[in-house]
Amino acid sequence: MIDPVFADDLILDVPYEAGSHHVSDEEIIDFARRWDPLPMHTDLAAAAASPFGGLIASGIHSFGIYQRLTVLNVYRGWQIIAGRRIHELEFPKPVFAGTTLRAFVRIDRIVPRGDGRSVVHKTGTLVDDEGDLVLRIHPQVYMWDRTSLLGST
Repeated sequence: MIDPVFADDLILDVPYEAGSHHVSDEEIIDFARRWDPLPMHTDLAAAAASPFGGLIASGIHSFGIYQRLTVLNVYRGWQIIAGRRIHELEFPKPVFAGTTLRAFVRIDRIVPRGDGRSVVHKTGTLVDDEGDLVLRIHPQVYMWDRTSLLGST
């Protein structure tokens, strides 16, 4: 069993590593056909003729990879109530097929609400094989504080 992690247990400015994921041609095409069917994501010939020179993952696909890695490898046990806001989401470099992505999340700020909950401000990143940034996100989530336990006893 995983010990619960409350907002007030989190450490500011420390990167939590969330694991890695290899992105294949097949995965890019399958995701894009279902959710973002632009030719640069679904058609090898069209992608080769695009300004990118090859198949690239949809930004939404990259975000999905980030979300899965963080949920499975970092947020397990975190007492997250719900997402609050995505302040910013950027894709500074395309994700090409054959790339292995690594995810990280850092806690920027914790704002207690006084009702047993806090708003946790985070920065999330995905980097490629070369260590280049391919995704940066600034999400906020509601989390329970340890003080929320006081009301349940």
